[in-house]
Amino acid sequence: MRHVSAAQMLGLMLLTATPALADAPPAPPQATVCSLNGKVCVTREPDRHAMLIWRHDSSGARKSELWRAPLLASSVQISDDGQTLVEIYPGANLLEMSAPADTAVLTFHRRARPPVAIRLNQVVAHPSTLPLTVSHRQWASTYGFDGAQRYVLETAEGRRFLFDCMTERLIEGRLEKP
Repeated sequence: MRHVSAAQMLGLMLLTATPALADAPPAPPQATVCSLNGKVCVTREPDRHAMLIWRHDSSGARKSELWRAPLLASSVQISDDGQTLVEIYPGANLLEMSAPADTAVLTFHRRARPPVAIRLNQVVAHPSTLPLTVSHRQWASTYGFDGAQRYVLETAEGRRFLFDCMTERLIEGRLEKP
């Protein structure tokens, strides 16, 4: 079993975490986003109102379709095994000023299971005190898969959460009661 150092894990997280850094809406969504290990990708299918999760071979050609998620999110991340798709708030880590405390900031999707939404007021203790930008509030500092089938979220308040992607359960941190 290969062990990953803290510095390597941070580097991996930074590669997958792409929060907005400026006070502007994120760039238009990419048509295809791939996992951290690059073996699984998700492609937006506007005509089907779905996201197609697929695996490719070593030449980069599409090898097999794994499943479809019935959504067209503007920002998503996919796990290395292709079984967990995370839908990220459309503004990435920047919330509209008028976004309510119960806004879904992350939603975990898995084949044949109902989506699991993580709401702002579950991960941020004091939404009204989040750092302000010119026109938004920053709710997260980083988020993304860590290469070990876990999803990491660090909030602008400095809180850290670790989710098991197989169960969507929290394995580190404590969710607030909305």
